[in-house]
Amino acid sequence: MYDKNNKIIVKITNITPYRAFCRAGKADGLIHISEVSDYFVKDIKDFFDIGDEIEVEVLDFNTVRKHLKLSYKNCHP
Repeated sequence: MYDKNNKIIVKITNITPYRAFCRAGKADGLIHISEVSDYFVKDIKDFFDIGDEIEVEVLDFNTVRKHLKLSYKNCHP
């Protein structure tokens, strides 16, 4: 389900200056600002709002912590 390179839909739950936190099923995820675009991103809030449902690519999944490392730019070049 959360295999590397799989594309999944997540819901944005919180946004900080350099990260977007999200939820996919029972797993929590993180999109770092460097995984939002290939171009310079000054403010991650220009891309996401809390409550948005977006498609992302799984970069890594920690099965013990149930934590996803995600990329938005790999799905939206």
